[in-house]
Amino acid sequence: MSANMPTDMWDGRVYFVLGIASAPLLLMLHPNSVIRRMLYYTPLALLLCAYHAPLGSKTAGSPSTGAYQFGILLASWTMRILDRMYLNDPEATFLRIDNGETKSPLTYTPLQKLGWALELMCVTRGIGWNWQIAQIPPQKPRSRRSFFLMKARKAILTIGMLYIVRMAATALLQLAENVDRANKWAKLLLHPAFLHSFMYASWAFVVYSSLNLAENILAFVFVGLRITQCWSQPEMWPSIFGSIKESYGIRRSWG
Repeated sequence: MSANMPTDMWDGRVYFVLGIASAPLLLMLHPNSVIRRMLYYTPLALLLCAYHAPLGSKTAGSPSTGAYQFGILLASWTMRILDRMYLNDPEATFLRIDNGETKSPLTYTPLQKLGWALELMCVTRGIGWNWQIAQIPPQKPRSRRSFFLMKARKAILTIGMLYIVRMAATALLQLAENVDRANKWAKLLLHPAFLHSFMYASWAFVVYSSLNLAENILAFVFVGLRITQCWSQPEMWPSIFGSIKESYGIRRSWG
Protein backbone atom coordinates (compact mmCIF):
# COMPACT_ATOMS: atom_id res chain seq x y z
CA MET A 1 0.00 0.00 0.00
CA SER A 2 1.21 3.47 -0.76
CA ALA A 3 1.77 5.95 2.03
CA ASN A 4 -0.80 8.36 0.65
CA MET A 5 -3.57 5.78 0.29
CA PRO A 6 -5.71 6.96 3.26
CA THR A 7 -6.47 10.29 1.58
CA ASP A 8 -6.65 8.94 -1.98
CA MET A 9 -9.23 6.24 -1.33
CA TRP A 10 -12.26 8.53 -1.24
CA ASP A 11 -13.47 11.91 -2.36
CA GLY A 12 -12.78 14.63 0.22
CA ARG A 13 -16.51 15.05 0.73
CA VAL A 14 -16.79 11.47 1.99
CA TYR A 15 -14.26 12.17 4.74
CA PHE A 16 -16.10 15.41 5.48
CA VAL A 17 -19.44 13.66 5.98
CA LEU A 18 -17.85 10.89 8.06
CA GLY A 19 -16.10 13.47 10.25
CA ILE A 20 -19.32 15.35 10.94
CA ALA A 21 -21.33 12.16 11.53
CA SER A 22 -18.76 10.75 13.96
CA ALA A 23 -18.90 13.80 16.26
CA PRO A 24 -22.46 13.34 17.63
CA LEU A 25 -21.98 9.56 17.76
CA LEU A 26 -18.98 10.04 20.05
CA LEU A 27 -20.78 12.64 22.15
CA MET A 28 -23.60 10.15 22.68
CA LEU A 29 -21.20 8.02 24.73
CA HIS A 30 -20.28 8.75 28.35
CA PRO A 31 -17.17 10.98 28.69
CA ASN A 32 -15.37 8.23 30.60
CA SER A 33 -16.30 5.54 28.10
CA VAL A 34 -13.31 3.56 26.83
CA ILE A 35 -14.65 3.72 23.26
CA ARG A 36 -15.05 7.49 23.39
CA ARG A 37 -11.54 7.92 24.75
CA MET A 38 -10.04 5.66 22.11
CA LEU A 39 -11.88 7.38 19.25
CA TYR A 40 -11.72 10.88 20.72
CA TYR A 41 -9.79 12.43 17.82
CA THR A 42 -11.57 10.52 15.05
CA PRO A 43 -13.63 13.55 13.85
CA LEU A 44 -10.50 15.70 13.57
CA ALA A 45 -8.58 12.95 11.79
CA LEU A 46 -11.36 12.50 9.23
CA LEU A 47 -11.61 16.25 8.66
CA LEU A 48 -7.83 16.39 8.19
CA CYS A 49 -8.18 13.68 5.53
CA ALA A 50 -10.90 15.80 3.91
CA TYR A 51 -8.43 18.69 3.65
CA HIS A 52 -5.84 16.50 1.91
CA ALA A 53 -8.04 14.22 -0.19
CA PRO A 54 -8.82 15.21 -3.80
CA LEU A 55 -12.23 16.69 -4.52
CA GLY A 56 -14.25 14.84 -7.15
CA SER A 57 -15.26 16.50 -10.40
CA LYS A 58 -19.01 16.18 -9.76
CA THR A 59 -19.90 19.57 -8.27
CA ALA A 60 -22.92 21.84 -8.58
CA GLY A 61 -20.93 24.42 -10.56
CA SER A 62 -17.46 24.64 -12.05
CA PRO A 63 -14.65 22.67 -10.34
CA SER A 64 -13.11 25.87 -8.95
CA THR A 65 -16.47 27.06 -7.59
CA GLY A 66 -17.17 23.66 -6.07
CA ALA A 67 -13.74 23.56 -4.41
CA TYR A 68 -14.22 27.08 -3.04
CA GLN A 69 -17.65 26.31 -1.58
CA PHE A 70 -16.46 23.02 -0.12
CA GLY A 71 -13.48 24.78 1.46
CA ILE A 72 -15.73 27.29 3.21
CA LEU A 73 -18.01 24.51 4.45
CA LEU A 74 -15.10 22.38 5.63
CA ALA A 75 -13.43 25.25 7.51
CA SER A 76 -16.73 26.25 9.14
CA TRP A 77 -17.48 22.75 10.40
CA THR A 78 -13.90 22.21 11.55
CA MET A 79 -14.09 25.32 13.73
CA ARG A 80 -17.49 24.26 15.06
CA ILE A 81 -16.35 20.76 16.02
CA LEU A 82 -13.20 22.17 17.62
CA ASP A 83 -15.33 24.50 19.73
CA ARG A 84 -18.07 22.04 20.67
CA MET A 85 -15.87 18.99 21.36
CA TYR A 86 -12.28 19.99 22.10
CA LEU A 87 -12.04 23.58 23.35
CA ASN A 88 -14.89 23.12 25.82
CA ASP A 89 -16.21 20.36 28.03
CA PRO A 90 -19.44 19.70 26.09
CA GLU A 91 -21.39 17.99 28.88
CA ALA A 92 -20.62 20.81 31.32
CA THR A 93 -20.69 23.83 28.98
CA PHE A 94 -23.53 23.28 26.50
CA LEU A 95 -26.83 22.68 28.26
CA ARG A 96 -30.32 22.57 26.78
CA ILE A 97 -33.02 24.59 28.52
CA ASP A 98 -36.14 22.45 28.92
CA ASN A 99 -39.17 24.03 30.60
CA GLY A 100 -36.97 26.78 32.02
CA GLU A 101 -34.47 24.37 33.57
CA THR A 102 -31.02 23.19 32.51
CA LYS A 103 -30.16 19.53 32.89
CA SER A 104 -26.81 17.83 32.51
CA PRO A 105 -26.59 15.63 29.41
CA LEU A 106 -25.06 12.98 31.66
CA THR A 107 -28.57 12.30 33.01
CA TYR A 108 -30.00 11.66 29.52
CA THR A 109 -30.83 8.28 28.05
CA PRO A 110 -28.63 7.25 25.08
CA LEU A 111 -31.34 8.34 22.62
CA GLN A 112 -31.79 11.70 24.39
CA LYS A 113 -28.01 12.14 24.46
CA LEU A 114 -27.85 11.53 20.71
CA GLY A 115 -30.55 14.17 20.15
CA TRP A 116 -28.62 16.61 22.34
CA ALA A 117 -25.40 15.92 20.42
CA LEU A 118 -27.04 16.30 17.00
CA GLU A 119 -28.62 19.60 18.00
CA LEU A 120 -25.36 20.82 19.52
CA MET A 121 -23.59 20.25 16.21
CA CYS A 122 -26.32 21.89 14.12
CA VAL A 123 -27.46 24.87 16.18
CA THR A 124 -25.67 28.15 15.42
CA ARG A 125 -27.34 30.80 17.60
CA GLY A 126 -27.89 28.76 20.76
CA ILE A 127 -31.66 29.26 20.76
CA GLY A 128 -33.07 27.09 23.55
CA TRP A 129 -29.62 26.64 25.10
CA ASN A 130 -27.72 28.24 27.98
CA TRP A 131 -25.38 29.96 25.49
CA GLN A 132 -27.96 31.77 23.32
CA ILE A 133 -26.35 34.76 21.60
CA ALA A 134 -27.45 38.32 22.37
CA GLN A 135 -29.55 40.68 20.24
CA ILE A 136 -31.58 38.07 18.40
CA PRO A 137 -34.24 40.02 16.48
CA PRO A 138 -37.53 40.11 18.43
CA GLN A 139 -40.36 38.06 16.99
CA LYS A 140 -44.06 38.88 17.21
CA PRO A 141 -46.21 36.10 18.68
CA ARG A 142 -47.78 34.24 15.76
CA SER A 143 -50.10 31.33 15.30
CA ARG A 144 -48.64 28.26 13.65
CA ARG A 145 -50.56 28.97 10.43
CA SER A 146 -49.47 32.64 10.32
CA PHE A 147 -45.84 31.68 10.95
CA PHE A 148 -45.99 28.95 8.32
CA LEU A 149 -47.33 31.34 5.67
CA MET A 150 -44.83 34.08 6.60
CA LYS A 151 -41.82 31.76 6.19
CA ALA A 152 -43.21 30.35 2.94
CA ARG A 153 -43.72 33.87 1.56
CA LYS A 154 -40.17 34.92 2.46
CA ALA A 155 -38.68 31.79 0.90
CA ILE A 156 -40.64 32.25 -2.34
CA LEU A 157 -39.69 35.94 -2.58
CA THR A 158 -36.01 35.15 -1.98
CA ILE A 159 -36.00 32.43 -4.66
CA GLY A 160 -37.73 34.83 -7.05
CA MET A 161 -35.15 37.55 -6.43
CA LEU A 162 -32.28 35.09 -6.94
CA TYR A 163 -33.82 34.12 -10.27
CA ILE A 164 -34.06 37.79 -11.28
CA VAL A 165 -30.40 38.37 -10.32
CA ARG A 166 -29.36 35.37 -12.40
CA MET A 167 -31.40 36.50 -15.42
CA ALA A 168 -30.01 40.04 -15.15
CA ALA A 169 -26.43 38.74 -15.01
CA THR A 170 -27.06 36.52 -18.05
CA ALA A 171 -28.56 39.45 -19.96
CA LEU A 172 -25.53 41.63 -19.19
CA LEU A 173 -23.15 38.92 -20.42
CA GLN A 174 -25.11 38.53 -23.64
CA LEU A 175 -25.19 42.29 -24.08
CA ALA A 176 -21.40 42.46 -23.68
CA GLU A 177 -20.92 39.79 -26.36
CA ASN A 178 -23.29 41.39 -28.88
CA VAL A 179 -22.92 45.01 -27.94
CA ASP A 180 -24.02 47.82 -30.19
CA ARG A 181 -21.60 50.53 -29.14
CA ALA A 182 -23.91 53.21 -30.52
CA ASN A 183 -26.78 52.12 -28.26
CA LYS A 184 -26.96 54.49 -25.29
CA TRP A 185 -28.60 51.85 -23.06
CA ALA A 186 -25.77 49.42 -23.78
CA LYS A 187 -23.22 52.08 -22.90
CA LEU A 188 -25.03 52.78 -19.63
CA LEU A 189 -25.50 49.13 -18.62
CA LEU A 190 -21.92 48.19 -19.50
CA HIS A 191 -20.37 51.21 -17.82
CA PRO A 192 -17.89 50.12 -15.11
CA ALA A 193 -19.74 52.12 -12.44
CA PHE A 194 -23.03 50.32 -13.14
CA LEU A 195 -21.38 46.90 -13.45
CA HIS A 196 -19.57 47.32 -10.13
CA SER A 197 -22.77 48.48 -8.43
CA PHE A 198 -24.69 45.52 -9.83
CA MET A 199 -21.93 43.08 -8.88
CA TYR A 200 -21.67 44.25 -5.26
CA ALA A 201 -25.44 44.48 -4.78
CA SER A 202 -25.89 40.99 -6.24
CA TRP A 203 -23.10 39.61 -4.08
CA ALA A 204 -24.66 41.09 -0.93
CA PHE A 205 -28.07 39.66 -1.79
CA VAL A 206 -26.65 36.20 -2.51
CA VAL A 207 -24.88 36.21 0.88
CA TYR A 208 -28.11 37.31 2.56
CA SER A 209 -30.07 34.65 0.69
CA SER A 210 -27.63 31.85 1.50
CA LEU A 211 -28.35 32.43 5.19
CA ASN A 212 -31.96 33.55 5.17
CA LEU A 213 -33.33 31.09 2.60
CA ALA A 214 -31.97 28.03 4.39
CA GLU A 215 -33.44 29.22 7.71
CA ASN A 216 -36.85 29.92 6.17
CA ILE A 217 -37.02 26.54 4.45
CA LEU A 218 -35.96 24.66 7.60
CA ALA A 219 -38.50 26.58 9.69
CA PHE A 220 -41.16 25.89 7.05
CA VAL A 221 -40.42 22.14 7.20
CA PHE A 222 -39.99 21.74 10.96
CA VAL A 223 -43.01 23.82 11.96
CA GLY A 224 -45.21 22.69 9.09
CA LEU A 225 -44.52 18.98 9.60
CA ARG A 226 -44.25 19.30 13.41
CA ILE A 227 -40.82 17.67 13.53
CA THR A 228 -39.79 17.20 17.19
CA GLN A 229 -41.64 18.79 20.08
CA CYS A 230 -39.09 21.57 20.52
CA TRP A 231 -38.27 22.66 16.95
CA SER A 232 -41.88 22.55 15.77
CA GLN A 233 -42.60 25.66 17.87
CA PRO A 234 -42.59 29.00 15.97
CA GLU A 235 -40.71 30.80 18.75
CA MET A 236 -37.68 28.58 18.11
CA TRP A 237 -37.25 30.14 14.65
CA PRO A 238 -36.67 33.91 15.03
CA SER A 239 -35.46 35.69 11.91
CA ILE A 240 -31.73 35.79 11.23
CA PHE A 241 -31.87 39.45 10.23
CA GLY A 242 -33.67 42.22 12.07
CA SER A 243 -35.74 45.01 10.55
CA ILE A 244 -33.95 47.12 7.95
CA LYS A 245 -35.41 50.19 9.70
CA GLU A 246 -33.21 49.51 12.72
CA SER A 247 -30.03 48.62 10.83
CA TYR A 248 -27.86 51.56 11.79
CA GLY A 249 -25.06 49.01 12.27
CA ILE A 250 -24.27 45.55 10.94
CA ARG A 251 -24.46 43.99 14.42
CA ARG A 252 -27.81 45.70 15.02
CA SER A 253 -29.34 44.28 11.85
CA TRP A 254 -27.76 40.84 12.05
CA GLY A 255 -29.04 39.07 15.16
